[in-house]
Amino acid sequence: MASILGALEDQPRGLRNFISDIRSAKSKEEEIKRVDKELGNIRKKFANSSALKSYDKKKYVWKMCYIYILGYDVDFGHMEMISLLSSTKFSEKNVGYMAVSLLLKPTDEMMTLVVNSMRNDVLSQYHPGQTLALSAIANIGNVDIGESLSSEVEKVMLEPKVPMYAHSNSSQVLAPPEVREQNRALLRKKSSLCLLGLYRANPDCVDLVDWKVKAVSLLDERDMGALCSILSLLIAVAAETGNMLDVCVKGVVSLMNRLVVVGAFNSQDYTYYKICNPWLQVKCLRFLSLFRPPIEPNVKDSLLEVMRKLLIKSDSPAMESGSKCNAEHSVLTQAISLLITYGQDSFDARLYQQAMVLLGRFIAGKDANIRYLGLDALVRLARQDGPASVQSHQATVMTAVKDADVSVRRRALELLFLMTDTSNALCIVEELLLTLPTCDPSIKEEMIVKIAVLSERFASDMSWYLDTMISAIILGGDCVSEDIWFRIVQVVMANATIQEYAAEKLLGVVQSKWCHETAVALAAYILGEFGVNICEQEGMSGVAQFYALQSHFSRMSLHTQGLLLTTYVKLVNLYPDCKEPVEGVFRHLSVSGHLDLQQRACEYLRLMYQSTDLLETVLNSMPPYPEDRQSPLMARLQAAKEMSSAKTGRKGSLSVDQIEENKTEKIQSAPKQTDLLDLLSLDDPPPPPPSSSSLSSSSLSLSSSELSNTHTLLQSLLVSTSPGSLFDARGMKVLYTAEVRGAQARVLVGFQASGEEEIREVKISLQETPGLSLTPSPALPLSLSLSPGQPPVRLTLHAEILSIFSLPTLSISFLPPSSSSSLSFSLSLPLSILSFADPVTLDQTGFMTRWKALEGEEREVQEVFSVTGQPPLSPLSLSSLPFLRDSLFPPLHIGLATDIDTPTSATGCVSVKTKEGVQGALLRVEGDVTGGRVRVTVRGKTGAVAVAVKEVLKTVLA
Repeated sequence: MASILGALEDQPRGLRNFISDIRSAKSKEEEIKRVDKELGNIRKKFANSSALKSYDKKKYVWKMCYIYILGYDVDFGHMEMISLLSSTKFSEKNVGYMAVSLLLKPTDEMMTLVVNSMRNDVLSQYHPGQTLALSAIANIGNVDIGESLSSEVEKVMLEPKVPMYAHSNSSQVLAPPEVREQNRALLRKKSSLCLLGLYRANPDCVDLVDWKVKAVSLLDERDMGALCSILSLLIAVAAETGNMLDVCVKGVVSLMNRLVVVGAFNSQDYTYYKICNPWLQVKCLRFLSLFRPPIEPNVKDSLLEVMRKLLIKSDSPAMESGSKCNAEHSVLTQAISLLITYGQDSFDARLYQQAMVLLGRFIAGKDANIRYLGLDALVRLARQDGPASVQSHQATVMTAVKDADVSVRRRALELLFLMTDTSNALCIVEELLLTLPTCDPSIKEEMIVKIAVLSERFASDMSWYLDTMISAIILGGDCVSEDIWFRIVQVVMANATIQEYAAEKLLGVVQSKWCHETAVALAAYILGEFGVNICEQEGMSGVAQFYALQSHFSRMSLHTQGLLLTTYVKLVNLYPDCKEPVEGVFRHLSVSGHLDLQQRACEYLRLMYQSTDLLETVLNSMPPYPEDRQSPLMARLQAAKEMSSAKTGRKGSLSVDQIEENKTEKIQSAPKQTDLLDLLSLDDPPPPPPSSSSLSSSSLSLSSSELSNTHTLLQSLLVSTSPGSLFDARGMKVLYTAEVRGAQARVLVGFQASGEEEIREVKISLQETPGLSLTPSPALPLSLSLSPGQPPVRLTLHAEILSIFSLPTLSISFLPPSSSSSLSFSLSLPLSILSFADPVTLDQTGFMTRWKALEGEEREVQEVFSVTGQPPLSPLSLSSLPFLRDSLFPPLHIGLATDIDTPTSATGCVSVKTKEGVQGALLRVEGDVTGGRVRVTVRGKTGAVAVAVKEVLKTVLA
C-alpha cells in the first residue's frame, strides 16, 4: 500500500484530486455525475489538443484510464494516446502504452498507428521504450499484432541490443557492464514471454524453420530469470511441434546438471528455501517429458545422476512443512512424472522403486494438494504400465475415496478403477458399494458407472454381477442414470443362464413396500420378458407380478408409467388370469389427462381383444442385442474423458497428461505413421522423388461402395473443423485439414500408403475453380510414389475467395497394388463457400423483413431431394431437423433464426465476404418425415450465392 501511495504522489495533482472525489462520493449517482463532468471537461480540452502541455495531456489520459477501470465507457482521445506513445520521454510513453493497452480494441482502425510505434520502440536501443513496447504487445497479443510484430520480437529475443550509455541522450557516461548485462537479460526475458503470448494466440505467426539452431543458442543464457522465460517458450513450441526441438534435450539436461548436481548457479535472488530456482527445475523436467529418453551415453548418465540426486535428497523421514515443502514437492513431483513418462526400463530399478515409495508417502500425507498430486501420478502410471504397477497402494487409495476433499476423492476413484483386475475386482467393488451410501453427490453418479463397468468386466459369476447392480441401484437412488439399467437389460438378454434368476431377484425387490423408480423400471422390463420363467413358483404367479408392479405405479414418472403399461399388456399375453385387473387399469387410464398414457391405454385395451395370433406376434419377446454393440457405459466414460481433456487442454500449452496420451495413441497406432497431426508437421523429411513411370493406358474406376464411402467422408469434413480422412481405398489414404482466416485459407492435403505395399505412379492435378484463387505448394501437376510406413506427402493449397465458388476438385490417378491398370478419379475438397461465411442471428421480425426484401426468381433457388446422410439425419425423423439446426448449422457458420421454426423446419442466415463485397443469404430447410425428403429454399443477394449455399446443404444432406 505504501508503494501505491508513493506512486500516486508522483502523479499530477488534478488526478489525485479526481480520485479523491470519486472515493468520497456517497452514492452511485454522485459518482456518475462526477465522472460525466470530468469526461466533458476532457473532451473540451482535447478539442484543441495541440495547445495542451505535456503535463496536462498526461493528466487527462491518466484520468481516462482510471475512469475506464471504474467500468465506464471511454471512446475518444485515441490520437492523444498515440501522440504520447510516440514521445521520446519515458513519462509520456509510459502513460501512452498504459492507455493503449486499456482503451484501444484490437480491431480499432487506430491500431495500425499503434503497431508502427510499437515496432519502432522494439527495434530502438532505448531500453525503457523497448520494455514498455514488449509489455504492451504481450498484453494486447491478438492475431493481427502477432503477424505484424512477431519477427521483430523474435529478433530482440535472439540478439538483444542495449545502449552503451546510461541515458539515451548522453554520449559521455558509459553504463556499467553489470547494468548493461541486466538490461540485456531483462530484454530477453520480456521478449521471450511476449513471443510466448503471440505464439499461443497464433502459432503460425512464428517462423519455426530455423528454430533448431535458435533454440540451442537460447539455452546458453546465464541469467536465470531469462532462462525461465525461455523454457516456457520452448515448452509451448515443443508441445505444438513434436520432435522438432529434440536437439535441445542435451542442453536442458546439462542445465539441470548445473542446477542440481554442480550447483553452478548460486544466486541468492533465485534460491528459494535453499533450493536453487525450483521453478526453472520444474520447467526443465517438463520440457524433457515431451521427448523420448536420451540415447547418448553421456547425456543419459548425466540425467540419471540428476534424477538420483533429486529423489535420494528427498528420501527423508519427514519433509518440512510450509513453503519449503511446496518447493521440494514441486520439483519432486515433476521428476517422478518424468520417470513415469520414460518408463521403468529407462532408469535403474532402485531409482524407480524409490519413486514408487515416495508416491506412497505422497498419497498418505496430510496435505490434500500433495495427496492429489500423488494420486494423479499413480493414475498416469496405471494407464501406462497396467493395474499391477499400482496395486501395492490399494489400501491407501481405498481410504482416499473417503477423503474430505472432493478432488482427491474423484482422483482416488479413477485410480481404483484403473488398478482393478481379476485378482482384486471383488474386493474393490464391495468396498465401493460400502462407500456408496455416504458418498458425496458430486461423484456418486460417476462411482455407480464405474461399479457397473467393473462388475460386468470382471464378473466370474453373472449372478454376482446382477446382485451387485441391484444393490448399486438401491443404494444409488436418483444418481443411477438410465444407461445403467439399459446395460443390465442388454446383459440379461444376452445370457440365458441368468434370466430366471434376474426375474426372481427383481420380483423380490418390487414386492417390498418401497422401491426406487429405476429398480421398478428394470423389474418391469425383465418381468415382461422373462417373468414366465418363474410363474410356477409359489408367490410368483403372473397376477403376483402384476400387483407387485402396480403397487408402485402411482409414485412413478410418466415415462416409467408408460413402461409399466407395456409390461401389463405383455402379462395379459402370458397369463390369462391377469386380463381382468389389467383391463381395469387400462380403462381407468383411457380417460387420463396425460396424452401418452391415454394413448397407450386405449391402444393396449383394443389390442387385448384381437386374435391370439396377432397378440402373440405383436407382444413377442424382444430379440437379444447384437454382441458387438458398444456398452453405453463405456461410451459415457470415454465422452467424459474427452470433455475433461477439452476443458483442461490449451493449444500451444498442452498438459503432460495430454502429451502422454497423444504419444501413447501414436505408438499404439501401429508402425505406420498415419497420425493426422503429421500432416501439419513442417519438419518432416521431403517427399520421395517423383516416379518416372508413365500412366498406364488402361484405367480403373471406383466402385459404388467406394464412391459412397468417399462421399460420406466428404460430408463429415464439411461439418467439422478437425483433421480427417478424405479418401481411403485401394491401399491409399488422403488426409485433409484446413484453417480459414477471413477471406483466406490454408489447406493441407496428405497422401499416404495405407497398406503394406508401395503405391506407384501417383499423379495429382488441380481443376480450376472459378471464384477461388488456389496456389499449390509444391507446384502441380505432381508425380510421386508412396511407400508404406512413410509420413504423408503434403500438398499445401493457399486459398483466397474472390467471388462465389463451388467445391474445388483434385484429379488423382495411381497404380493400385497388384494391378497393372491405373485408377483415376476426382476428389472434391470440403472447402465450401460456407467455410468463409459468418453466422448471422436474426429474430422472427428481422428474418421475415429480409426474406421479403429478397423476393424474385433471380434471387431464390429451391430443390427437393431425399436425405441419405448419416444418422440421425437418415432416416429422416422428427429429431433430424433439431439435430440439423443445433449440430450442423454452427460448424457450417449458419446463424439461427429465433422464434420461427417448427418441429419440421430449420431456418438460418449467413454472410459471405468476398472481394466483390458482402453477400448474404437466408435459408430454410423443411422436412417431410413420411417421404424421407427435405425441401431447401435459399434466397440470396445474388442468385450465385443462393445456388452455392443450396449446393453445400445438398452435399451434406443428400
